[in-house]
Amino acid sequence: MDTQHGLTQLKTWLMEYAPDSLTDFYTLEARFAKNENDELILGISENTRYERNQIMRALNALALTQCGISFNELCEGIIPIEQHEQLQKGNYGGESQKSRPSGSSKVYHGIRKAWAVLVGINHYNDAFIHSLKVCVDDVTAIHQTLSGRYEVARLLTDATSEYLPMRANILGELASVTQAASADDLFLFYFSGHGLAREGESYLLARDTRFSALDTTAIAMRDIRRYIQQSPAHAKIIVLDACHSGASIGKSEPTMTPEFIQRVFEQAEGIAVLASCKENQQSWEWPEKRRSVFTYYLLDALTGKADFEGKGFVTVSDVSNYVTDGVRAWAANKSVPQTPTLQYTVAGDIVLLRYDR
Repeated sequence: MDTQHGLTQLKTWLMEYAPDSLTDFYTLEARFAKNENDELILGISENTRYERNQIMRALNALALTQCGISFNELCEGIIPIEQHEQLQKGNYGGESQKSRPSGSSKVYHGIRKAWAVLVGINHYNDAFIHSLKVCVDDVTAIHQTLSGRYEVARLLTDATSEYLPMRANILGELASVTQAASADDLFLFYFSGHGLAREGESYLLARDTRFSALDTTAIAMRDIRRYIQQSPAHAKIIVLDACHSGASIGKSEPTMTPEFIQRVFEQAEGIAVLASCKENQQSWEWPEKRRSVFTYYLLDALTGKADFEGKGFVTVSDVSNYVTDGVRAWAANKSVPQTPTLQYTVAGDIVLLRYDR
């Protein structure tokens, strides 16, 4: 998101159509510049993040009131309708920009019902696959957040005796829940546990995976993609919180290898994929919160804190921006690298959750 572009666009619009609002804009612009300077000199902190969030909320409110679109959309290169019409008539020079047709609104997918399969695994049957600490608690908290809002949110963890996260159970639930969705629905697959690349394939490790026989006992991303792609739901999301710090697989370090993440993105083409870290990074745990850092900020985002536009719902883009800012701030304070990454090629945006205001 190019905030400097958004500020320039908003200022230009206000000067032309709403000069009385320029005072409010200059105040917010000055606060934004000070916030950036504070982060550059002092580092990112909870206080600077809170101030940034407050500024973004105010800028979105100002842009929505005066321009008819949000500040986030201005940052993405979308232009207000009146300016779009002048551009079409040749009154504006420069490079072409994205725009919304006059009278239309931003396209959102997954606006009807939502369905999910949620998997969290701490303990593995194979001694070569080391245990994790927070995956079950993380996914259980996600389940509690989605319950009542999702049509079905199937939970498979070490603690759900009727739905243990065995390979057959995970694939079985994927097969049934994906097919229950309709065209205007959302399907979410959330996995917290070990992931591994081997011989050109990325695998998610089920509780009964054998390290020596990944191809027949782990869950290949190509199989996950096949089930999800066959779903009638137009909105499809995979969230991966894998490669946790402090736990190894065989003799391998628990990092998001370039091969693993590359294969995940390739196999999940056409599906939005949000991963907890970039290649060669780890997904860090936050012992004091009994959460992974990624899931902690994701849960925070789902309460509505990621909705800077006041829509009443949070989207994949909202969550990605909020979680990335939070995780990077935490990682900077701990002097460790972790940056969540989103691959998203679908036109429009996906509604992830409607929250209680």
